[in-house]
Amino acid sequence: MRTTTPAVGFTTAALASVTLLSTQSATAAPAEPKPAIEDVQKKVDELYRQAGSATQQYNRAKSASTAQRTKVDTLLSDVAKRTEKINEARRELGAYAAEQYRTGGIAPTATFFLADDPQAYFDQSRLMSRSTERQQKAVDDFRTQQAAASKKRAEAVQSLEKLTETQTALRSSKQNVQTKLTEARSLLSKLTAEEKARLAELERKKEAEAKEKAEKLAARQAAEAKEREAAEKKAREEAAKESGGDSGSGSGSGTGTSPGTGTGTGTGAGGSYAAKAEKVLAFARAQIGKPYVWGPRARPRTTAPG
Repeated sequence: MRTTTPAVGFTTAALASVTLLSTQSATAAPAEPKPAIEDVQKKVDELYRQAGSATQQYNRAKSASTAQRTKVDTLLSDVAKRTEKINEARRELGAYAAEQYRTGGIAPTATFFLADDPQAYFDQSRLMSRSTERQQKAVDDFRTQQAAASKKRAEAVQSLEKLTETQTALRSSKQNVQTKLTEARSLLSKLTAEEKARLAELERKKEAEAKEKAEKLAARQAAEAKEREAAEKKAREEAAKESGGDSGSGSGSGTGTSPGTGTGTGTGAGGSYAAKAEKVLAFARAQIGKPYVWGPRARPRTTAPG
């Protein structure tokens, strides 16, 4: 009778090994810790900033693509017109070739002597000479039009290649914007309701800090403007006093003395300085209440193009 004890022992050992390996695997690959809400906020802000930059690149590529498309259309239209002129010149040359074929290849001298009316042939020969000049002009025109058309065709091909490049950049920029926005939305979608509330609170806190900084900046600018105005006013008053003291004169006669009399006048650019100070103050007051932005850290309101 066979015993099954060794098999049972082997199975037990295998189960123990599997359990040990499972425990080691669980220990070796711990769950990835969830990022802090502050880190999520920084990442989302950075993604929105990158999306805004990519949107600007998209707009530039779109503008370049539109301009290049207009240039290509113009060149293609020009090529079509020049091709038509080439066809007209080709038809004219064909007519001359057909006429020459009909007249045959007899030498002009033999034709002159064999003609029934040599004078009539001579007159016709003069007309043929003028016709030959027209033929030569037609050939020259054909060559000129052909060269011009070839040049425009090459420009059109080059412009089409550039248009393809700008359209490729356009698609790349659009895809980049959509990728950044999708990644940002994915991060936000993983937040719990409590985390979203904390994130909103952080946003409000940032806006409050930005507003406070803007108000402090406006107050400091207003104070500096008042200080400049006071210093300029004091300088004008001192200049007026010095001008009045220097312009005094006195005279005396006999045994007595006569106190001198003096007059002084002073002018200043008080009006212009006051106007400048008022502009500075108005600008400072206008900044109160506006959100404060330091560098590019503020999240742009970006939407995917297209």
